Amino acid sequence: MRTPFSARSHCWLAVIAAGVAAGSGACTTPALGSSVSVEAFGNVARVGYDAGLGETNRVRVIAVDDLTVRLSDEGAVIEPLGGCRLLDAHTAECSTVDMPGPPTVFAVDIRAADGDDIVETSGPGLFTTVSTADGDDFVRSDGFLVASGGSETTA
Repeated sequence: MRTPFSARSHCWLAVIAAGVAAGSGACTTPALGSSVSVEAFGNVARVGYDAGLGETNRVRVIAVDDLTVRLSDEGAVIEPLGGCRLLDAHTAECSTVDMPGPPTVFAVDIRAADGDDIVETSGPGLFTTVSTADGDDFVRSDGFLVASGGSETTA
C-alpha cells in the first residue's frame, strides 16, 4: 500500500514555513498513479494529486469551502487516499473536517505527468502548483498559480 505524499511531507512543511513562492518545483517525486490525498501542516492543509503515466488528464479542482476540495479527472480513474473519498470513478472529495483543528485547505499540488493535459482550479485564495511533463498542456487557475514542466499554456 502506498503512503500518500509521505516523501514530500517534510519538503512541504519547509515550503509553507519559508513562504509559498519558494515552493515552485521544490518538491518533486515520481508519479505513483492517479491518486489524491490531503495532508495537514498545523492550521493549513494541502491536497495532492498524482496522475498516472500514459494518461491524458482533464483535471478540475473546485474549492467547495475552506475545508473541502473536489477534484475530477475525466482522463483517469482516481484512487482516494488519506482524507479523500470517491464520489465516482473520476471524482474525489478531500476534506479536513475530521482533522484536529480543522486546518484550512490552503494549497493544491497537481502532478499531471505526460500527455496533453488540461488542469483548471477554482477557489479564491487557493495556492496551486502544477507540474507537467511531455505534451502540450493547458493550465488555468483563478487563485495563485505556479506551473512548471512541459509545454504549457497558462491562463
